[in-house]
Amino acid sequence: MKYSEICESKTNGTFIGVKLTDVSNEQLVIWCEENNINCEPFHITLIFDQEKEIPYIPVRYDPPLVLNPKTYKFDIFEGALVLRFDSDTLCKKHFMLRKKHDIKWDHDDYKPHITLDYKWDAVKSNRLQRPKFPIKLSYEYKEGFDK
Repeated sequence: MKYSEICESKTNGTFIGVKLTDVSNEQLVIWCEENNINCEPFHITLIFDQEKEIPYIPVRYDPPLVLNPKTYKFDIFEGALVLRFDSDTLCKKHFMLRKKHDIKWDHDDYKPHITLDYKWDAVKSNRLQRPKFPIKLSYEYKEGFDK
């Protein structure tokens, strides 16, 4: 399910995501423009539940959580171009929340990523070079689905 579809649903569920620092967000926008990518508002899905409120207080990463560019890899997920990366911190938090709140997930694993473009031509992927800069994450946020 796409983030936009989640936000459009009218349930009382919860979405918990992670935002990039302003500097990293700007760097990624510039990188997308240089690579002809129609970038979306950037976020990382930490976890969501479409049916229930997740009693969780989001945290600020101080200092910011830094992603290693050597772990970046592109993937196409349901027609969207995503930038996957390794993050033990996000993986541990995802599984802790999933277990603690009995959250059902469509997949056995969790692959943290940033969606770059929801309508991506996979042929263009072969020409892409990964960003060379570290992406820094600044804070988590929590939203309901009943907007």
